[in-house]
Amino acid sequence: MKLQRLKVSEFRKFTSPVEIQGFAEGLNLLYGPNEAGKSTLAQALRTAFFEKHSTMGKFVQAISPTGQDDAAPVIEVDFLLGGKAAKLHKRFFKKRRANLSIGTQNWEGAEADEHLARLLGFKLAGSGTSGEDDRGIPGLLWIEQGRSPELAEPVGHARATLQERLKDIIGEVTSTNGRQVIEAVQQELGRLRTATGRDTGELRETANLLDTARAERDALKDKLTEYRDKVDALGVALEKHRQLHRHQPWVELDRKRTEAQGRLQAVQPKQNELTAKQRELEVLAQQIADLTKDHDQYQRDTKALTGQRAKLEDLAMKLADARQALQSAESDQSKAAAQRDAAKLVLNNAQRQAQRQQLVTDIERVKSDLARVKRVVETATALQGEIHRTRKDAATLQLNARELEKLRNVESDLRDVQIRLEAVATRVDFRLVDGAQVLAGTWGNVQRQTSYHATEPVTLQIPGVGEIDIVPGAGTVQELATERDRLSTERGALLTSLGMADLAAAEARYERWQKLDELITRKEGELQIHLDGQGLDELQGELNELTGRETGLNQQLTALPAENSSVTLEDADQAYQQALQDHQAAVETRHAANTGLIEVRTEHDALSNSVTTESQRLEGTEGKEQFEALKVKLAEVKDQQTRGNDSIATLQTELRELNPEGLQLDVTRYETSHRQAIVERDALDTTIRELNAFLKAQGAEGLEEQLDQAAARVDRLEKRLALYQQRANGLQLLADKLAAHQTAAKERLYAPLRAKLEPYLKIVFPGETLHVGIDDLAPIDLQRGEQRLGLGEFSHGTREQLGVLARFAYADLLKDAGQPTLLVLDDALVHTDAERLDKMKRAVHLAAQRHQVLLFTCHPDSWRDAGADQRIDVAALCSSA
Repeated sequence: MKLQRLKVSEFRKFTSPVEIQGFAEGLNLLYGPNEAGKSTLAQALRTAFFEKHSTMGKFVQAISPTGQDDAAPVIEVDFLLGGKAAKLHKRFFKKRRANLSIGTQNWEGAEADEHLARLLGFKLAGSGTSGEDDRGIPGLLWIEQGRSPELAEPVGHARATLQERLKDIIGEVTSTNGRQVIEAVQQELGRLRTATGRDTGELRETANLLDTARAERDALKDKLTEYRDKVDALGVALEKHRQLHRHQPWVELDRKRTEAQGRLQAVQPKQNELTAKQRELEVLAQQIADLTKDHDQYQRDTKALTGQRAKLEDLAMKLADARQALQSAESDQSKAAAQRDAAKLVLNNAQRQAQRQQLVTDIERVKSDLARVKRVVETATALQGEIHRTRKDAATLQLNARELEKLRNVESDLRDVQIRLEAVATRVDFRLVDGAQVLAGTWGNVQRQTSYHATEPVTLQIPGVGEIDIVPGAGTVQELATERDRLSTERGALLTSLGMADLAAAEARYERWQKLDELITRKEGELQIHLDGQGLDELQGELNELTGRETGLNQQLTALPAENSSVTLEDADQAYQQALQDHQAAVETRHAANTGLIEVRTEHDALSNSVTTESQRLEGTEGKEQFEALKVKLAEVKDQQTRGNDSIATLQTELRELNPEGLQLDVTRYETSHRQAIVERDALDTTIRELNAFLKAQGAEGLEEQLDQAAARVDRLEKRLALYQQRANGLQLLADKLAAHQTAAKERLYAPLRAKLEPYLKIVFPGETLHVGIDDLAPIDLQRGEQRLGLGEFSHGTREQLGVLARFAYADLLKDAGQPTLLVLDDALVHTDAERLDKMKRAVHLAAQRHQVLLFTCHPDSWRDAGADQRIDVAALCSSA
């Protein structure tokens, strides 16, 4: 299949016709920026082939231009099919029709839709628009924008058609006999083992019974072993009990503990005395620390007082300097104020001079605006008069545009019905000899050679011969005749409503009205140009406002006194601003001097008060007496501390000789040993009682007989499980053999598809060992070297490339089978990197040697070296439409 021409009109963004001619047989590159119309053209191609011409509903809004609910989208496609020229014409919604011609054959309406679907290998939707599952082989080969990575679903929709059309190349994909055998084996195997290898049915039940029996047997073994162990343990415990009661170690340990406690109690008074002495020494140490702190603080305060007196002398000097600086700043501020006031007077004179000059300028500008507005008002008034007169003339010619358009449609439909009626009506040709006549009812007396089209029953009366009844075929003829009469009646009613004799008169009158309407529009445009967005009343108001403004400005100029200032306004303002800045600087300097004086005076007064207070506290009589008493008290406490240290040293020497820590360890050791001996004795008594109770309870259960019965049950179940496992393994082996045989058969069946796909893969993955896994006519995985991944495990870009290459392989197979092919790639490789894209271009070029390829892209520079046979600028094409 080779596309030659595509024409689209009133389809989505294409309100005007857009036509592409001269498609090349190989690679056609259709390029343009986003929203240029590339995907719209691709959708138009899909609509022409996949959609029935009679489709309505939401489909109207889907393909109509925005805001045009009454549009009638038209798509025309010229192409070659099997070496024959073919034309497809479809019109949707309004006067919808479909026409398909191939060679000398022609199909109309639904027959055209259905025949096209049979030829290209897709099916028509039952109702509404086509779905992806309807599009068959073209839906696989025509990749929509963003859908190139999706392969499994399009192949699934096209699988049945592919199997039928590739039967001569790949043979029957399914084998009924082989499948029946495999299904029978799998069914038998499924009774014993699941598809994932887990046991089920009788095999699983037997295994569970065996596990239970083994658990019971092992539990009995453990129970019997435990019984024998308890008997041995009881004998050991009884012997140990006799030995323990013969020696009675807890009695000796209790005696040693009592002796150790007596020795420890004899040492306790000296320990108490040492503790008391240590506490007294801690109190003395705290007193020494407090007294030392008070002594050191007095000395630091005395030194600080000397420093404060020196700082007070410095502050007295700074206070005198600050008073002098404030007096100087106040004098400078007074001078700056006088200079500011003088500059203000000069500025006022210059401002009045500039105001007079500005008033003169404003008066001249208002006069100019007044003259301009007067001219606009006069011109606009004249144009309004012309427009009013022309509107009056046009009103006498105006027709109802909706009824006129309806009349045009009725005339057109009437012509179509008349042509179709003549085509299907019964034609009656009269060739009479001279003098002969036929009475033909509504046709009158026929006496010559003539022809009529019978659209209703008519009786021919032949004098001297008889009558002939002509009855046209029912159905279509009668329906067309009825439609003709209805349209004729509707045309008459419309002409009467419009007051016209015929359509030509109505068109002439409508044309005269349009010319007057265009004249009104042109005059209104001129009026708007003059008005410049304003109304005439608004301009009149502006005229009055300008007149009043001129009068007011003249009054202001007259009232303003004359000034003869030699200084310009700019110089006067600059001098005044400088005077303001100088005055402000003087004010800030005075403020800073005053602030500095206050800060120094505040600091001086605070420090003077502090020096006076500290002198009284430290150098007064009371302060000196307190310091002397502090020194005496510190000496006394230090002497008490020395005597206490000597007493503690003596006590510590005596206690070291008595070793109270060792005595305490002996008491603890004998107490622990005594307690442990009691615990051991009681625990042994408990153990003997528990063992006696256990052996008494277990002795009557017959454990050995129970164990023999459990072992026999396990043996029976092991033999039964071995038989089931042997059957399951045999069925599994048979199923694996059959599956391997079927896989080998599929490998042979799918070899042609793999052979077509691998050359493209080697272009994109050069130097790699490749193997394609195929199942049910679809690639499912790809092995590259040692790595094998499902197609869904690759990156989005690689899946995109594999999806495009797979379409090339399907197209090659279909071409070998003599089936029509056309490849459409709508932005199919947008996620491919630069290096891989270069290899994909080589693959596309190879595919274009055998098939026509339409490649839509918004990156034409990236495809400049793809070897395109035809490059089509969609944006330029649409802008020229």
